Amino acid sequence: MLGELRDSLGVPGLIAVVVLALVMLGAGYAARGEGSESGESWPSDSKLPAGATLTGGWAFSTKDPGEILVPLSFTMQLPVEALLVEKVHFQPPNGATKTKIEEFEDVCAPVSNGAVDPKADPGHLCVYYNPYGDSPTNTAFSHVSPLTRRKEEIASEEWATDSAGAILHFISSGGPGETASGAGTFAVTAPVRGS
Repeated sequence: MLGELRDSLGVPGLIAVVVLALVMLGAGYAARGEGSESGESWPSDSKLPAGATLTGGWAFSTKDPGEILVPLSFTMQLPVEALLVEKVHFQPPNGATKTKIEEFEDVCAPVSNGAVDPKADPGHLCVYYNPYGDSPTNTAFSHVSPLTRRKEEIASEEWATDSAGAILHFISSGGPGETASGAGTFAVTAPVRGS
């Protein structure tokens, strides 16, 4: 069966599926808020508690040229309408300047371990790519946009997410017939007062 998947998805696609499956196995545990005495994973109002972190995975593999859209769905809604662009961080690519890496690590986990143990400061979304398998391949990260709202419905062009999630935008840079792929994880932490 793995051979059939490898043949139809290619090695990068197979890696993406395995990473996504592993991340989803642990995603439910990440939603538990600190200090929960009842042991319940989900608050009754379905909003992520202040300071609590959700984690998840993302993956894609395509031979289609052009823009690639990858959804990030938050399993619990953020308690705010949206996160602004300056609160969203995508891991700098290999070869990035030390300054870019330090800026990312100021609010996110160290890039050396972020895909395995994603973290984000309160009020931030941190997106990591899987450093194993040269992710992303034949593509470049472009920007992020809200998940559930059309552009004409967004009150501010500064919005990068809405309370339900976000869409990662990539641009394929491969030649005709080349596979563009990527996989990774993300962490989003609900804001606390003042964040």
